Amino acid sequence: EHEASYKILQEEFKTLPVEFIVESNFREQLKSVVLELASDRVFFMTDDAIFLDNYNFADVLNFNPLKELFSLRLGKDISFSFTQNKEQSLPGFKSEVINNQQFFSWIWGDQKNSPDWYYPLSVDATIFCRDEIEIIFKHIDFKKPNSLEGSLQIFRNVFLSRKGVCYQKAKYVIIPCNIVQKDFDNVFTGTYDTSELLKLFLDGKRINWKSCSGMNPKTVQQVKYDFL
Repeated sequence: EHEASYKILQEEFKTLPVEFIVESNFREQLKSVVLELASDRVFFMTDDAIFLDNYNFADVLNFNPLKELFSLRLGKDISFSFTQNKEQSLPGFKSEVINNQQFFSWIWGDQKNSPDWYYPLSVDATIFCRDEIEIIFKHIDFKKPNSLEGSLQIFRNVFLSRKGVCYQKAKYVIIPCNIVQKDFDNVFTGTYDTSELLKLFLDGKRINWKSCSGMNPKTVQQVKYDFL
């Protein structure tokens, strides 16, 4: 049934520039994907996240990822850490306007008491230098997305001295409504289980992600989906 759902998904996305890869060896396949990319930047996303708002992706080109890591998951509205279940203070931002767009920056290593703002090596929509990620992949071991993010933290000290950059509001947020792996005890809401979502999908239902547009990220992380 899961395989059938992926075939349906592929059919629905066939007109879009998306390539589906059947997983056989996550680490080696991901290394190959990164190696073959023609772009000089790369970012990752997880399958339990949505975009809250439109943005111009060309904005990231204003910043050098070897000095400044642009994050789509952060914004001045991220004052609550879902993973730590606590409020967190915001950095003392520096603001700049480029091409009529305002950006906010901080030093990752200065935010030890704010978990989300002290976490540069996130696989959730942080823009990295492709060459740098290629080099790191040669020196870490991972088998799945969770172990990938965990292994990346070996290099955290290299990145903590760099700046972070974000928009005023977060553009991308995780909705951890269930858990699909057993390697890490990640926090989740338990709103749905995978079999329930699979049945809804096969019955023709789709998540109405647009209903979350403009919501506060803290609210979205615990939302109960609307379906179309």
